Amino acid sequence: MKLFRKKGKPEALVFVDFEYMQISFMKRYGIHPPVQEWYKELCETYEIAELCVFADFSNPAMKYNLPELRKITNHIIETQNTASHHKKDFTDFFILDQIYQKALEKHRANTYILFTGDGHFGAVSRFLIEKCHKNVIIYGIEGNISSGLKSQVTDVIEFPTYENLKKFYYPVIAREMKKQAGGNQKNGAALNAAQIVRAVTAKQGICQSAVNEALTDMMSEGYVVYREQWVNSLKRVRVLTCDWDKMKADGLFVTQDD
Repeated sequence: MKLFRKKGKPEALVFVDFEYMQISFMKRYGIHPPVQEWYKELCETYEIAELCVFADFSNPAMKYNLPELRKITNHIIETQNTASHHKKDFTDFFILDQIYQKALEKHRANTYILFTGDGHFGAVSRFLIEKCHKNVIIYGIEGNISSGLKSQVTDVIEFPTYENLKKFYYPVIAREMKKQAGGNQKNGAALNAAQIVRAVTAKQGICQSAVNEALTDMMSEGYVVYREQWVNSLKRVRVLTCDWDKMKADGLFVTQDD
């Protein structure tokens, strides 16, 4: 009798251009990359054989994320260029070298995952697919993935999804509420939802519908509430405010003292 064994998840090697990831998230969404959420999503589909993160961590913005990165991998590669003449795309060379090394070692993983949007990785993607018979999956940020790169890989996955995106806007909305609340206390105005949405979406590239829905979700989940308060000791008004303790307890990393 022939026995059939259920196949497990496909094994994958993962290479993260963290400079691309960090800069894209900050520019697009105003937050640091949610690396643990992305890693969790990755692990739902793949068995991760190795995950390597590359960046110039002498940069304070990159260095800030090291504690979170260390929760998902020990393979963190410093790409700082100490030469007197800075060479453009120095981090790319580190990533490409590591990818080619793994390919030449004939690693058993059939899937290579790259978190990048850089067109420089088109040639190595073709090499992996055509010469090594591997699958190449690109994870990237919406609107920031080279069209040339897209055309040369097995699949492209944009991260975050719309549903995740709304969650990632929570701390952005909270920070704006904190900022607006300080100013409104001085001029006696009450904080409202429309005011917050306008302020957040004024940032270039911010998705208005996602912010609007995110704020609605925050209200339904109890992170944002309306409370009555006195204004200039003359009248009581309903004011929008965050439940900072709840946000901190649920790991959203935004506190009233941030």
